[in-house]
Amino acid sequence: MSRSSIFAREVGELLGKAADKTIPAGSVVPAIQKLRDPLAGPVRCEVTQKGLVAVYGVSKIPICLPPGMWQKLMAAQGDVAAFVATHVDEIAERAHAEAQRKAEADARHERTKARLADSPQVD
Repeated sequence: MSRSSIFAREVGELLGKAADKTIPAGSVVPAIQKLRDPLAGPVRCEVTQKGLVAVYGVSKIPICLPPGMWQKLMAAQGDVAAFVATHVDEIAERAHAEAQRKAEADARHERTKARLADSPQVD
């Protein structure tokens, strides 16, 4: 089931509960906003149609791995945590540099769109 269909189903359930007065109407909007942000809720798992374990709530898209890979990753949890702790400055530096590159690319894109919008149209 796609994220959008899950979202639509959950919104429908919320609206139904509000109509039945099983939840206060004022709580519907905050609940929908929480549904929109995939990182706002708890981490949850599902089994995909292909037999993978999908973990939601960690990033914008689910992280899907076969069970054996999850077991290997969990066994290396301490090593991964130590690596992150050791390289925290490098990670932050690279993330900042990537954010700058993206901002510059977005600015170039906006300038190009503006130039194209201002140029005469040829039919």
